[in-house]
Amino acid sequence: NNCQIEVGLRSTWLYVVGSNIKIRGLQMRHSSTLGIGAGAACGLAGDNIVVEDCILSWSDFIGISFGGNNNKLLRCTIAKHGNSGISGTGKGHSIEECRVIYNNLDRYSPSWHCGGAKLIPRFSKGRIIGNEFAYDVGPGLWLDNSCDQNRIERNFCHDNEGPGIMVELSEGNEL
Repeated sequence: NNCQIEVGLRSTWLYVVGSNIKIRGLQMRHSSTLGIGAGAACGLAGDNIVVEDCILSWSDFIGISFGGNNNKLLRCTIAKHGNSGISGTGKGHSIEECRVIYNNLDRYSPSWHCGGAKLIPRFSKGRIIGNEFAYDVGPGLWLDNSCDQNRIERNFCHDNEGPGIMVELSEGNEL
């Protein structure tokens, strides 16, 4: 028998609890977060963390999740996650010049939680600028429940199976 099977051995690739940390140029693929619980393969729980020029792909639920405050995701490719590419909460985060593509491969219900980025709750006073949200099953970018006072500009949203940008139960956002 010449068949091969791939088995994910870790639930997360990276979980950052500290602050003032820079992560650059990593490629992370294939995690099994659902074996433990519905979570992100890469979690940012501290403040002032920068993730730049990385490729995060093929997790079985969420690719990267924001916590803490003032974290940055810059020039990254977030692709082919089971539910959402990005999730998060907190103040002052930046998502800039990223490609957020082909997420929700497992076709979770768009009325619940899925798509390119589902930011909930209280993702506020952030910057979402110059990104591509494309080919996602569900919304490209979804701000839900008190995601207030964010600046959203120059994003290219196309070929999603839902709205390019959806803002729900939130106020004061600039689009």
